[in-house]
Amino acid sequence: MDISNVAHSSNWANTADWEQNKNIITQLYAENTLPKVMEIMESQGFKATIRMYRQRIKDWSLDKNHKDKEMKAVVRKHEGRIAKGKASTIRIRGRDIDYRDVVRYWKRKNLSIDAVLALRSLSKTPEAVECFTPLPSPIKTPEVFAVPESIFRTLRDYHRGSLEAGVWRSIGENALVRTTKFSNAEINWAITLFHHCLTYIDLMENNSFEEANCEFSRICATIEKVIHAEDPATFSRLLRLVPFAYSRGEPKIVFDILGHVSAVGGLVLGDQHPFKLVCGWLASLDPVDRRLSEDILGRSTKMIYETFKGILGPLHFTTIYSLLEHFYLVQMSDQNIGNQKLALRNLLNDCETTLGPDDPRTMHVRLRLAWHYLYQREYTAAKEEVQGFVIQNILEAHQINGLEVLAESLYGLNEIHEAFVTLRQAIDLAIREWGVDDTEIQHMMLTLERWMLKQGMPESAAQVREERLRLRDCETDSGAAHTDLSYDPDTEWIEGEL
Repeated sequence: MDISNVAHSSNWANTADWEQNKNIITQLYAENTLPKVMEIMESQGFKATIRMYRQRIKDWSLDKNHKDKEMKAVVRKHEGRIAKGKASTIRIRGRDIDYRDVVRYWKRKNLSIDAVLALRSLSKTPEAVECFTPLPSPIKTPEVFAVPESIFRTLRDYHRGSLEAGVWRSIGENALVRTTKFSNAEINWAITLFHHCLTYIDLMENNSFEEANCEFSRICATIEKVIHAEDPATFSRLLRLVPFAYSRGEPKIVFDILGHVSAVGGLVLGDQHPFKLVCGWLASLDPVDRRLSEDILGRSTKMIYETFKGILGPLHFTTIYSLLEHFYLVQMSDQNIGNQKLALRNLLNDCETTLGPDDPRTMHVRLRLAWHYLYQREYTAAKEEVQGFVIQNILEAHQINGLEVLAESLYGLNEIHEAFVTLRQAIDLAIREWGVDDTEIQHMMLTLERWMLKQGMPESAAQVREERLRLRDCETDSGAAHTDLSYDPDTEWIEGEL
């Protein structure tokens, strides 16, 4: 921008100076902070105080801070148009607004979109807010689509080919498809890798760098097992890591892991194998461009679901599982959250009607709906969905995950002691059923440790950490380890800490 023609008087800027420089200041402020604008203008001889700038910004409707009434109007307009099947472009004071930023705005205020809609008022839409149907996008060059289309095509062919060639086999509609390349099909290395990555991100967030380095070594060791096993859930789990990492502000970590999977995949299975190609393409994406990354990931998980549905049918556990993975990714990306909740509720109703309320597939859908409520901070709704899990005769995995959701819900509702007790029950049940070396146990114990620190209970947190490290390094059988780790819900925490 050419600012050499800035008009100014010899003293403080007067009304004429402001009007003559309005366009320059407007353009500068759209791309810079106010102190930077002042610095640039002053270098050209334009003198004004920050109070004078703020008054002009207000008079010219350039304020970048969004108001509650504006954001309520955006939600009302956008959701109303979605219900009518209309796409929307949103502007506030002439600037385009990403609806995901609106969702995050209300999330910071502990309000879901449904809760905002419940605050509906009769006031008119503020003049600063515009909502209209976007113009068709210009035709893009083939290069823009090259990598995404390659990813989708490769994922489709890999999942279809693995089923048709017998590398993966179905043992019934009520169970997940399994790989035939690994002798112990009970060990799901894809899920093991997923939980190692979650633990690594948690440790990095807690500044536990020495532990994080150890966990990264486990990630590297597990990647080779994942490559050799070629579990059907591998890509879904790898893709799921990306939005989780974005939500924790650590996307580069996961893109680095994807790059490592690509490198190992090429060495073990060859340069043309999907592990090499797809993970390499994903790792090459710019972590800063979250919207593009999440769009490609969302379409990838949808492709996986549609492939399984076409071969296995809509009610196969693997088909339902892959659909839920797609819902999860879209939910974590803050894309059409209200629609995702409705879709989950409809899927649950369909499963209850067709399969029955006690079918493992129905239970799995109910768990995912409960996690969705948790993500939206609808803690009471999440609690109600899973309370029956702790008393019903259901699969241990569902009972453990149900206890975990219940604990998170109780903690969100500030029922702190009950949350600690419930999460501890989930940990102990997992130790008993899965063994001390299960990776999900480490993740749950890190959560318990973090909660205790937040509640001002450093000694109890230190005890949990000591136990967690002992479990991590434990080489004895799970039964012997659990003998020392049994938990009495009537046991009191360290005196004075709760």
